[in-house]
Amino acid sequence: MNSAGRLSIERRPQVPLQRTIFSQNNATEATDHETDILDMKGAAELLHFTPSFLSKIINGKVAGTLPIPHIRVGRSRRFRRESVLKWLEDREIGSQGDSRQC
Repeated sequence: MNSAGRLSIERRPQVPLQRTIFSQNNATEATDHETDILDMKGAAELLHFTPSFLSKIINGKVAGTLPIPHIRVGRSRRFRRESVLKWLEDREIGSQGDSRQC
């Protein structure tokens, strides 16, 4: 307790968690730009989504949005970078594949 009779909570500085980078090459040689396989956090960062929103998308809980192709490994999900970028390109409004008019 502090002098005012209240409990004081000592805050520790937050240390960013280390993220494992998966690649076909040796993992120690891979950088973020060379990564072929992304975990949930990496895919969310690539898309500028939160991991929870990405989870909703891949579980089909976002209306009007097709799930992102992914690989399930146990309880975790892995994403191919090229598949995520293609999914994003396919969702782009006004792309070549979009022939609808408003």
